[in-house]
Amino acid sequence: MELWLDTVDYEIIKNASQLGVLTGVTTNPSSWAKANDCPEKVLEVLLDIQAGYVAAQVTASDCSEMLKQAERLTSLCNRIVVKIPASPDGFRAIALLNQDGVQTLATSIFDVRQVIVSAIVGATYAIPHFSCMAEDVSSRFMQLYGVMNEQKYKTKIMASEVGSAEQFVDCVALGVPAITVSSEVYAALFLPSERMEEGLSRFAYDWALSSQAAESSLFAR
Repeated sequence: MELWLDTVDYEIIKNASQLGVLTGVTTNPSSWAKANDCPEKVLEVLLDIQAGYVAAQVTASDCSEMLKQAERLTSLCNRIVVKIPASPDGFRAIALLNQDGVQTLATSIFDVRQVIVSAIVGATYAIPHFSCMAEDVSSRFMQLYGVMNEQKYKTKIMASEVGSAEQFVDCVALGVPAITVSSEVYAALFLPSERMEEGLSRFAYDWALSSQAAESSLFAR
């Protein structure tokens, strides 16, 4: 399973990269707008602090302008994945970029048919908004993914807008091959459970009472 971060929080990205769990970083026009620097500088930093991909979304709405922006983005680095809305013009742009070997990510997906078309035109990823969908719709996506694999489509489904650690687990249980999460959800994945805290406290208490603890060179502090 691929884990992506949907953020421009550099410290969180560095942490995930150091752990070796990060496939890449996803961005969008909103994250560009909220960043404290120009998009070019943000992209440069994102590519520098982690060795994975960066999905950069175009801001244009017509095919020709999308292609121009895609060309500029991919000229920066071969680790750029061009993120394009699953609109009529977006599908045309994805198809043309696929012919040129450019990796793409179809976004703004809220319907199963958009995933199907994304696969037909050759998107590398299709990124539905799972938190906005009913459970039966999410299940249909995963049934569809099984069919896509059987028919040798290369498109991977990536879940986005995963609202909690519990929803993250739900996506994994459904078999979602890629997930992008916010800084908050990423941090929540590593939080200790209440029972874990109780267990560790018990271990520490028992060890402190042990007459052997002070004599152990293995566990000396």
